Amino acid sequence: MISKKKFYIVLSLSLIIIGTLSFFSGVYSCLRESKLVRIESLIKNYFSLDYDENKMIDTAAKGMTASLNDPYSEYFTKEEFSMLLGYLGSSYSGIGIAVYYDQGQGGAVIESVTEGSPAANAGILAHDVILSVDGKNITADTFSSVVYYIRGLSNESLKDNAPMSFKIKRGSEIINLSIKRSTIELSTVEEKPYGDIYYIKLSEFAEKSPDDFKAAIMNAKKYKGLVLDLRNNGGGTVDSLNSIATQLLPKGLLFYTTDVSDKREDDYINDNEYLDIPLVVLINGNTASASEILSGAVKDYKRGLLVGETSYGKGLVQGVFNFPDGSGIKLTIAKYYTPSGAYINKKGIKPDMEIKASNSGTDDQLNYSLDYLKKLIK
Repeated sequence: MISKKKFYIVLSLSLIIIGTLSFFSGVYSCLRESKLVRIESLIKNYFSLDYDENKMIDTAAKGMTASLNDPYSEYFTKEEFSMLLGYLGSSYSGIGIAVYYDQGQGGAVIESVTEGSPAANAGILAHDVILSVDGKNITADTFSSVVYYIRGLSNESLKDNAPMSFKIKRGSEIINLSIKRSTIELSTVEEKPYGDIYYIKLSEFAEKSPDDFKAAIMNAKKYKGLVLDLRNNGGGTVDSLNSIATQLLPKGLLFYTTDVSDKREDDYINDNEYLDIPLVVLINGNTASASEILSGAVKDYKRGLLVGETSYGKGLVQGVFNFPDGSGIKLTIAKYYTPSGAYINKKGIKPDMEIKASNSGTDDQLNYSLDYLKKLIK
């Protein structure tokens, strides 16, 4: 999964602490001393062709971050950082899709489509493959630039917001669609009753998620059991995690972290009124980071039953910092542990009841959870 380049890379597989730095001395000092500053001086004094100084600095910063060999640490240009912050907010400009690049499929694979979005209205479906946008072919090298183009974050984006031409592959069929971007309001919570049991699906821990989740929990109070679906939830922000966990768990340690100096910091749920009804949490191999913290706490406190498949296994916390020019950096700054002290990085959390996802179109994991709760609440 790490090898697939994600459109929503920030919220996928992330537990993020937001910070701001008007001057990040570590990076800038490296660019002003030793070999790097000598190279910069040589280029300025002797290079006889035109070049973009900002691009040079961005490339150097990307190289420094890439040398860490950490898939969760990344330098972002001004345009990329704007996109990152957009995914942490409650809305963004686009057509309402989450995609990743898959070389085997030869384009950007649609992972999900936001209901009511321009993409949904145009007929785009999950698993469709975008081959090109306005004649720009999508390859591993062009993926990011085409994404910025769709989002209106590149210099060559359509100034009048005219419709864009999409070449879509659906099975063996090639489909051409015209889609105009708009403001997409993020919805991270889906809910549905099943008799005496309430079902809530949380797709990510975004800025708006706690309010949406609180409204769903209010609805769930009328029912006798709760299924919380964290399958394919790649994480989000610490603040969102804490707010949502407070509505599901009693007071106590939620998780703790250790930083570069091995200093421990505990994160607690304080006195609260949580929904104390029988609970099942659905997880799978794409359940990661913040959703693993919540799942781990549910398991450690025996608050509910975990059903599905072993989670992704990301036990790391990232910090996000910005630079004065609008660029930014995301760095792994700590390890996190479940309340029992389990470090789940590259291990994941094993469910109490392991049930493989079905390829037949039936949701065996959800069906088991509903049957389990029905027997429990009789």
